[in-house]
Amino acid sequence: MMENFEMTKQNSYDDLLNAPPASRKKIAEDLYDQHYAIRPGKIDRLPAKRRLERIAIYKSIIGHGHQSILELGCGSGDLTYALVDHAEKIIGTDISANAVELASLRQKLWSLRDDQIDKIEFKQMSAVQLDFPDAMFDWAVSTSMIEHLHPDDVDTHLSEVRRFSKPAAII
Repeated sequence: MMENFEMTKQNSYDDLLNAPPASRKKIAEDLYDQHYAIRPGKIDRLPAKRRLERIAIYKSIIGHGHQSILELGCGSGDLTYALVDHAEKIIGTDISANAVELASLRQKLWSLRDDQIDKIEFKQMSAVQLDFPDAMFDWAVSTSMIEHLHPDDVDTHLSEVRRFSKPAAII
């Protein structure tokens, strides 16, 4: 059975790689909705030790005191939740509606206060078409996401990130 799933997944990646631009978003949504299907084990467990160690590194690099942070390709939302005390607003986006739902369901794992919960928002959105105003975010964070984009969409994605990121302060 696992072999069939892996074969289906590979076919979906091949479909995405060979898709014309107009079809890529829908194919990616379907592919990652399958990956993030809501099931026991995905909702009720914190990330593995290795992932928590990496999250700690991201937190130390980003630091505190920001107005807004965006996580692109948030998946189960763990990094978004972990950054709650680093900014006034944290938004996690993912192309998969299932990932966004999963991330929302995992809130209880993080023992957050109401004021922290109010800072977090999850949105279904393609990393190639981001519906945010220019210069909105202090930080845009993405871990293990860009390699899932179609190669022709990487430049568009990076242009979008540049557009909605605040200009770096000149010292």
